[in-house]
Amino acid sequence: MRQSKLDDPLTGETRRINDDLMLGGFFELRYDIPKTDWALGFGGERYDNAPFVRLDERQLFELRPIYTFLYVEHKDIFGMTGKVEWFNVTDGDEQFTRQVYTPRRDGSLLFSEDRSWSAGPILTVSLRGTF
Repeated sequence: MRQSKLDDPLTGETRRINDDLMLGGFFELRYDIPKTDWALGFGGERYDNAPFVRLDERQLFELRPIYTFLYVEHKDIFGMTGKVEWFNVTDGDEQFTRQVYTPRRDGSLLFSEDRSWSAGPILTVSLRGTF
């Protein structure tokens, strides 16, 4: 978690530093099954950043609510590690908001843009190592 503030040189309003990480984190819990080459795990991540501000626009990119993952891993496939991972288990999405002003942010709103993108579930199969 981080806190920042500055007086906007254009508007005089107090705001955070551009794109500053406000709150973020990643967690992973893993269980290596005893006396086997198998492991199971799950985890998640979320990062909230302050808006990105320019002279004539303001943007905000958000991930909601959280990206999560589950995986099964085998640690000896011909000397390599194989993993099957299901990403975005909780169906998180990405949201983007943008306001463009004319001639600058202290002027009139020219247009705004709002998008939402759902990544859906992502299945990944991987092998790493040498044999």
